[in-house]
Amino acid sequence: MQPPQNENPTKGALAAVAAEAESVVSADSTASPPPNKDSPSSDHSDNASYATNAENAEKNPGTPNLSSPNVRLTQNVAVSALIALIVLSVTWELWLAPIREGGSWLCLKALPLCIPLTGLLKNRMYTYRWLSLWIWFYFTEGVVRSWGDTYPSNLLAAGEVLICLILFGACALHVRFRFESAKMNYKPTDTLTTASTNPTNPTIHNSTDTQP
Repeated sequence: MQPPQNENPTKGALAAVAAEAESVVSADSTASPPPNKDSPSSDHSDNASYATNAENAEKNPGTPNLSSPNVRLTQNVAVSALIALIVLSVTWELWLAPIREGGSWLCLKALPLCIPLTGLLKNRMYTYRWLSLWIWFYFTEGVVRSWGDTYPSNLLAAGEVLICLILFGACALHVRFRFESAKMNYKPTDTLTTASTNPTNPTIHNSTDTQP
Protein backbone atom coordinates (compact mmCIF):
# COMPACT_ATOMS: atom_id res chain seq x y z
CA MET A 1 0.00 0.00 0.00
CA GLN A 2 1.46 3.38 -1.10
CA PRO A 3 1.42 6.15 1.60
CA PRO A 4 -0.46 9.42 0.72
CA GLN A 5 1.67 12.21 -0.62
CA ASN A 6 2.13 15.30 1.57
CA GLU A 7 0.59 18.54 0.21
CA ASN A 8 2.91 21.41 -0.69
CA PRO A 9 3.03 23.73 2.41
CA THR A 10 3.54 26.85 0.27
CA LYS A 11 0.35 26.28 -1.70
CA GLY A 12 -1.92 27.39 1.15
CA ALA A 13 0.21 30.46 1.86
CA LEU A 14 0.09 31.56 -1.78
CA ALA A 15 -3.67 31.16 -1.83
CA ALA A 16 -4.04 33.34 1.29
CA VAL A 17 -1.82 36.07 -0.18
CA ALA A 18 -3.82 36.04 -3.43
CA ALA A 19 -7.10 36.36 -1.54
CA GLU A 20 -5.77 39.29 0.50
CA ALA A 21 -4.49 41.09 -2.62
CA GLU A 22 -7.86 40.62 -4.30
CA SER A 23 -9.64 42.17 -1.30
CA VAL A 24 -7.26 45.18 -1.32
CA VAL A 25 -7.84 45.76 -5.05
CA SER A 26 -11.61 45.62 -4.63
CA ALA A 27 -11.45 48.13 -1.72
CA ASP A 28 -9.36 50.53 -3.79
CA SER A 29 -11.76 50.32 -6.71
CA THR A 30 -14.71 51.30 -4.51
CA ALA A 31 -12.89 54.27 -2.94
CA SER A 32 -13.10 57.62 -4.66
CA PRO A 33 -10.04 58.60 -6.73
CA PRO A 34 -7.85 61.46 -5.46
CA PRO A 35 -8.62 64.88 -6.94
CA ASN A 36 -6.60 65.91 -9.93
CA LYS A 37 -5.18 69.38 -9.59
CA ASP A 38 -5.09 69.77 -13.36
CA SER A 39 -8.82 69.10 -13.77
CA PRO A 40 -11.14 72.03 -14.61
CA SER A 41 -13.28 71.38 -11.54
CA SER A 42 -10.25 71.72 -9.27
CA ASP A 43 -9.24 75.02 -10.91
CA HIS A 44 -12.80 76.26 -10.55
CA SER A 45 -12.78 75.48 -6.84
CA ASP A 46 -9.45 77.32 -6.41
CA ASN A 47 -10.77 80.42 -8.19
CA ALA A 48 -13.96 80.31 -6.14
CA SER A 49 -11.94 80.11 -2.92
CA TYR A 50 -9.76 83.09 -3.84
CA ALA A 51 -12.83 85.11 -4.87
CA THR A 52 -14.49 84.28 -1.56
CA ASN A 53 -11.45 85.43 0.41
CA ALA A 54 -11.33 88.72 -1.52
CA GLU A 55 -15.03 89.28 -0.93
CA ASN A 56 -14.62 88.60 2.78
CA ALA A 57 -11.78 91.12 2.91
CA GLU A 58 -14.09 93.80 1.55
CA LYS A 59 -17.16 92.93 3.62
CA ASN A 60 -15.47 91.93 6.88
CA PRO A 61 -12.19 93.82 7.19
CA GLY A 62 -9.87 93.15 10.04
CA THR A 63 -9.65 95.14 13.22
CA PRO A 64 -8.14 98.56 12.53
CA ASN A 65 -5.07 99.70 14.42
CA LEU A 66 -6.46 102.56 16.50
CA SER A 67 -2.98 103.37 17.79
CA SER A 68 -1.79 104.26 14.28
CA PRO A 69 -0.27 107.77 14.14
CA ASN A 70 -2.58 108.87 11.33
CA VAL A 71 -5.68 107.59 13.12
CA ARG A 72 -4.72 109.25 16.38
CA LEU A 73 -3.80 112.51 14.65
CA THR A 74 -7.08 112.80 12.75
CA GLN A 75 -9.01 111.95 15.92
CA ASN A 76 -7.25 114.68 17.90
CA VAL A 77 -7.79 117.23 15.14
CA ALA A 78 -11.49 116.33 14.82
CA VAL A 79 -12.09 116.54 18.58
CA SER A 80 -10.21 119.85 18.86
CA ALA A 81 -12.08 121.36 15.91
CA LEU A 82 -15.45 120.26 17.30
CA ILE A 83 -14.70 121.74 20.73
CA ALA A 84 -13.52 124.96 19.09
CA LEU A 85 -16.74 125.17 17.10
CA ILE A 86 -18.82 124.67 20.25
CA VAL A 87 -16.93 127.40 22.12
CA LEU A 88 -17.17 129.76 19.15
CA SER A 89 -20.93 129.23 18.78
CA VAL A 90 -21.58 130.00 22.45
CA THR A 91 -19.27 132.99 22.83
CA TRP A 92 -20.30 134.44 19.49
CA GLU A 93 -24.01 134.55 20.27
CA LEU A 94 -23.69 135.55 23.95
CA TRP A 95 -20.78 137.99 24.27
CA LEU A 96 -18.65 138.63 21.19
CA ALA A 97 -21.15 139.67 18.53
CA PRO A 98 -24.74 138.66 19.38
CA ILE A 99 -27.65 139.56 17.11
CA ARG A 100 -29.26 141.57 19.89
CA GLU A 101 -27.69 143.13 22.94
CA GLY A 102 -27.48 140.81 25.91
CA GLY A 103 -27.22 137.62 23.83
CA SER A 104 -29.55 135.61 21.64
CA TRP A 105 -31.07 132.15 21.54
CA LEU A 106 -28.81 131.28 18.61
CA CYS A 107 -26.31 130.07 21.20
CA LEU A 108 -28.42 126.91 21.41
CA LYS A 109 -27.00 125.88 18.04
CA ALA A 110 -24.01 124.61 20.02
CA LEU A 111 -26.10 121.91 21.76
CA PRO A 112 -26.35 119.54 18.75
CA LEU A 113 -22.56 119.71 18.44
CA CYS A 114 -22.21 118.16 21.91
CA ILE A 115 -23.89 114.94 20.74
CA PRO A 116 -21.10 113.62 18.47
CA LEU A 117 -18.33 114.57 20.90
CA THR A 118 -18.62 111.30 22.81
CA GLY A 119 -18.57 109.30 19.59
CA LEU A 120 -15.39 111.00 18.43
CA LEU A 121 -13.66 110.31 21.73
CA LYS A 122 -14.67 106.63 21.55
CA ASN A 123 -13.54 106.29 17.92
CA ARG A 124 -16.96 105.32 16.59
CA MET A 125 -16.77 105.13 12.81
CA TYR A 126 -20.47 105.93 12.36
CA THR A 127 -20.07 109.23 14.24
CA TYR A 128 -17.25 110.38 11.99
CA ARG A 129 -19.36 109.60 8.93
CA TRP A 130 -22.55 111.44 9.80
CA LEU A 131 -20.70 114.34 11.41
CA SER A 132 -18.88 114.96 8.11
CA LEU A 133 -22.33 115.51 6.55
CA TRP A 134 -23.95 117.39 9.43
CA ILE A 135 -21.16 119.94 9.62
CA TRP A 136 -22.21 121.46 6.28
CA PHE A 137 -25.18 123.17 7.96
CA TYR A 138 -22.78 125.19 10.10
CA PHE A 139 -20.57 125.78 7.08
CA THR A 140 -23.54 127.26 5.21
CA GLU A 141 -24.37 129.52 8.14
CA GLY A 142 -20.79 130.76 8.27
CA VAL A 143 -20.70 131.54 4.55
CA VAL A 144 -24.00 133.46 4.66
CA ARG A 145 -23.15 135.48 7.77
CA SER A 146 -19.61 136.23 6.68
CA TRP A 147 -21.09 137.82 3.56
CA GLY A 148 -24.06 139.62 5.14
CA ASP A 149 -23.02 140.50 8.71
CA THR A 150 -20.91 143.45 9.77
CA TYR A 151 -17.71 143.53 11.76
CA PRO A 152 -16.91 141.66 14.03
CA SER A 153 -19.64 139.10 13.30
CA ASN A 154 -18.37 138.52 9.76
CA LEU A 155 -14.91 137.61 11.07
CA LEU A 156 -16.40 135.14 13.52
CA ALA A 157 -18.43 133.66 10.67
CA ALA A 158 -15.26 133.28 8.60
CA GLY A 159 -13.69 131.49 11.55
CA GLU A 160 -16.69 129.18 11.67
CA VAL A 161 -16.19 128.34 7.98
CA LEU A 162 -12.53 127.56 8.57
CA ILE A 163 -13.25 125.32 11.57
CA CYS A 164 -15.93 123.45 9.61
CA LEU A 165 -13.49 122.75 6.77
CA ILE A 166 -10.86 121.46 9.22
CA LEU A 167 -13.43 119.26 10.96
CA PHE A 168 -14.70 117.84 7.68
CA GLY A 169 -11.18 117.03 6.47
CA ALA A 170 -10.27 115.37 9.76
CA CYS A 171 -13.40 113.18 9.73
CA ALA A 172 -12.92 112.16 6.10
CA LEU A 173 -9.25 111.30 6.58
CA HIS A 174 -9.99 109.44 9.81
CA VAL A 175 -12.48 107.17 8.04
CA ARG A 176 -10.02 106.59 5.20
CA PHE A 177 -7.12 105.72 7.51
CA ARG A 178 -9.37 103.39 9.52
CA PHE A 179 -10.33 101.45 6.39
CA GLU A 180 -6.73 101.23 5.21
CA SER A 181 -5.62 99.97 8.60
CA ALA A 182 -8.42 97.40 8.66
CA LYS A 183 -7.48 96.06 5.23
CA MET A 184 -3.83 95.78 6.24
CA ASN A 185 -4.78 93.76 9.33
CA TYR A 186 -7.17 91.47 7.44
CA LYS A 187 -6.14 87.81 7.48
CA PRO A 188 -7.91 85.59 4.90
CA THR A 189 -9.22 82.18 5.83
CA ASP A 190 -6.50 79.58 6.05
CA THR A 191 -7.02 77.32 3.05
CA LEU A 192 -5.06 74.55 4.72
CA THR A 193 -7.61 74.47 7.52
CA THR A 194 -10.43 74.47 4.99
CA ALA A 195 -8.90 71.58 3.12
CA SER A 196 -8.43 69.56 6.31
CA THR A 197 -12.03 70.13 7.41
CA ASN A 198 -13.41 69.36 3.95
CA PRO A 199 -11.17 66.66 2.43
CA THR A 200 -13.62 65.87 -0.38
CA ASN A 201 -13.23 69.39 -1.86
CA PRO A 202 -9.75 70.68 -1.03
CA THR A 203 -8.88 74.21 -2.06
CA ILE A 204 -5.12 73.81 -1.87
CA HIS A 205 -2.80 71.10 -3.07
CA ASN A 206 0.32 69.82 -1.46
CA SER A 207 3.57 70.64 -3.14
CA THR A 208 4.34 66.90 -3.38
CA ASP A 209 1.47 66.56 -5.87
CA THR A 210 3.58 68.25 -8.53
CA GLN A 211 6.30 65.62 -8.26
CA PRO A 212 6.15 62.82 -10.86
